Amino acid sequence: MLAVAGCASPSAGANSPATTTTSSQIRGGNVTATAGPADGPPAYSDNKRHHNRTTLPAVAEASTNKARDSAHDALTKLTHPAAEEDVRTVLASVGAPDPWIAVYPGDGLVKFEAEVDQTGCLVGSVDSAGTVVVDTAGFVLDGGCHALDGH
Repeated sequence: MLAVAGCASPSAGANSPATTTTSSQIRGGNVTATAGPADGPPAYSDNKRHHNRTTLPAVAEASTNKARDSAHDALTKLTHPAAEEDVRTVLASVGAPDPWIAVYPGDGLVKFEAEVDQTGCLVGSVDSAGTVVVDTAGFVLDGGCHALDGH
């Protein structure tokens, strides 16, 4: 039997977050899990294991390496500092149409993480001087390619 309960504080206003408590028990065994106000996004940074990456099988790694090499070549040909849209276009052209991209305007730095045709991830950056770094990586343990803190 699984029991789930939730409640919101009746005194919580429209502009303040509600406090919720959720608990579950599996009867007939010794497993009990409780999540309270201290659990959730603020506590995620305490568990970094979800940032760890899988090891790619040889076939997937070879396929992702081809995309990595093509992306590296195309990114080095961009005008620098690189524009987000140009990096996005290059990644889409190598099979990574939905990348996570962060742009740091003060530095002219563009960072990205992108899934390539469900084979692996490309993780890299282009700096304002045109230095390009593109690495092949496995998927993060909680799925996908994005391993940013707080994710």
